Amino acid sequence: MNRRSFLQMSTALMAQPILPSFAEGQGAGKKIYYGYGATGIGSSLGYEAMQVLREVAPELDYEFVLEPGDNTIRASQIVKYAPANGDTLLQVNGTIMSLLSCLYRNLPYQPLQDFIPVAFLGEYTYMFVVGQQVSKKVKTIDDYIDWVYENPQYRDFGTVLYGSESHLAGLTLAYEKKIALRAQAYGGTSLMVEDLLDGVLAAGFIATGNAAGAILSGRLRVLGVCSSERHKPMPDIPCFNELGVNNMNFRGWYGWVAPSDIDLNELLKIHRATNKMQESKKFKAMQKSFSLNQIQLSPNEILQRVIADTERCEQLYQQFQLSRIDYV
Repeated sequence: MNRRSFLQMSTALMAQPILPSFAEGQGAGKKIYYGYGATGIGSSLGYEAMQVLREVAPELDYEFVLEPGDNTIRASQIVKYAPANGDTLLQVNGTIMSLLSCLYRNLPYQPLQDFIPVAFLGEYTYMFVVGQQVSKKVKTIDDYIDWVYENPQYRDFGTVLYGSESHLAGLTLAYEKKIALRAQAYGGTSLMVEDLLDGVLAAGFIATGNAAGAILSGRLRVLGVCSSERHKPMPDIPCFNELGVNNMNFRGWYGWVAPSDIDLNELLKIHRATNKMQESKKFKAMQKSFSLNQIQLSPNEILQRVIADTERCEQLYQQFQLSRIDYV
């Protein structure tokens, strides 16, 4: 089944009644793979969303499987080559679906050809945080820039992985404010947060929802968010566009996708169930707990977003002359 067939047929078939399933043990062997470890909010989000899905559709008894490795590519390949029976899904974020095809010259999967959207779990952005080394007098981005001029030894900013959205956000900040900041790439958010709290690193970009305890306690301070407008779950934090940094708009998202050749009836059954999941009060409360923007996107809207995000990433890679990586 191809993407066009799904988009043409889903509207009509979604209106059909859901037939009850009497097969016992139907959920056996069902898995949702995620290409990260257990420390980030994506892992907690996926597990909790799966629990809500079980409540609204007990027949879809998926196991949430963490499969870190190869910068999430291992999990993506597992799902790409999985049987087309609906038993195997992939949890993705914007990085997996848009950015990695810009970063790698030979990414071994094609997001728009190999996967088809199933559900949208929520939207996040990135926030610029400063740690223990930065003076308490620093309240704004301009304060931070002035502080870096006076303390150039702390001009490094943390980013999760080379070439990531957080890396691009830092380059955008440096370009707009005409200051020589330097990216320090980390293998994960938790490692960056540890260095921020220990005073090894002065500042960094992390996805909203992370390090909530450290932010609430004041050990980390958020100076701005990287979306084009304020992030709704954090209404008191200004966006960079308000702070004189134009063209800063980095918004990520979480969702579930299936292999593109999935059986249409199985896909529609899953899609109906995930719609019920998204409408439940428990799911919306879960989104709020992870500081996710509670927007809903249809499968076609998700595809259009992937296309737009990929095009923008390509433009930024060219603007900042980022080198691409060979996947081996």
